[in-house]
Amino acid sequence: MIDMLDEITDYVRQAGFRALHSEERQRHHKRSRHVCAAFAAIRRYTRTHPEGMPMSELARVMHMTPSAATHMVDSMARQGMITRSACPSDRRSVLVLLTEENCRNAERVEQGQLEAGQRLCALLTAGERQTFRRLLDKMHRATQAETDNAAR
Repeated sequence: MIDMLDEITDYVRQAGFRALHSEERQRHHKRSRHVCAAFAAIRRYTRTHPEGMPMSELARVMHMTPSAATHMVDSMARQGMITRSACPSDRRSVLVLLTEENCRNAERVEQGQLEAGQRLCALLTAGERQTFRRLLDKMHRATQAETDNAAR
């Protein structure tokens, strides 16, 4: 079952990568599907937190260690994809923002991922979608509770 979840997640991430214009994919040939997923995660977060996404939150959302997230963000910053700044309320925390150009790219990635999810959900009947949503909600609540407990 875990293998199937991984394959579905990879399918959605690939769809986001393919949503970039071909010249954009070529220009940033080092940009992996993982980086595209980070774009989408940062974009979603900064819609409600325009000051930026804390590195710790990016690592958590991407299921990465803090050092792996730092390495990825360092590479993205060197390529001009994101900016970093100190958090005004906690100088130990680093906030990540997409550059204006990459905000547009993130929107394309996010749209591609959304369309992939919609294609998958279209395979289900209305009742199956309702059941699937309930199951996802239940699993999501459990993962959030576990994450909250681990943070304490």
